[in-house]
Amino acid sequence: MHPARVKVALLEALARRFPGGGPARSLLGTSGSDAVEAALKTALVATGRAGVVAFEGAYHGLALGALDATFRPLFRERFAARLPGATCFARFGDARDALRAARESPVPVGAVLAEPIQGRGGERIPPPGFLRELRELCDREGWLLVLDEIYTGFGRTGRWFACEDEGVVPDLLCVGKGLAAGMPLSACVGRAEVMDRWP
Repeated sequence: MHPARVKVALLEALARRFPGGGPARSLLGTSGSDAVEAALKTALVATGRAGVVAFEGAYHGLALGALDATFRPLFRERFAARLPGATCFARFGDARDALRAARESPVPVGAVLAEPIQGRGGERIPPPGFLRELRELCDREGWLLVLDEIYTGFGRTGRWFACEDEGVVPDLLCVGKGLAAGMPLSACVGRAEVMDRWP
C-alpha cells in the first residue's frame, strides 16, 4: 500500500528502459522463475488462453509454470505429474515451426515465450530476424510475445536488451541477473495496456 521510495524509483526506471519507450508497468520478484511466472500469469489474464509456445533447449526456471515451459527433461521429468502441460515446443530459431507447434497445442495459445539467446540450452544464438518474425507472428495470431531476457538483459549483449538489436518490442519482458548483480531481484516488465488487464 505504501511502497518505499527506492521501490518506486526502481519501477519508474524499469518503465523508462522498456524497449520501444511506450508506457510500461512491472511486477517485481526475487528470481528469474518469479519473473516468468508473472509473465505467464499476465498472458493468461490478458488473453484468456493458457497455451504457450516455447522452444527446444529453453530454460525458464523451476517454479511450476516456468518449468512447464522449460524444455530440458533433466529439470522436468521428476515433476511431470504436477506440470499443467500447457506448453508446446518449437525448434529454436524457427518462427514457422512456432506456428506449427501452436496448431498442435492441446490448449489454445495466448503467448510465445522465447530467449533471445539460450544460455542453458548451450549458448545458442538464433538466426538474424528470428525475434522480428516472432513479433510478426504474434501480431498476426493475436498472441503476446514474452521475451525472457533474464540471461541477456541489462547490457549483456551490448544494448540494454537483446531484442533491441532487431528493433523488437515485446509485450512482456522478463529480467533478472543483470538487474541487481547477484541480489535476489527480478521483474516482469510489460506494456501498460497488457499489464493493466490485471484486476
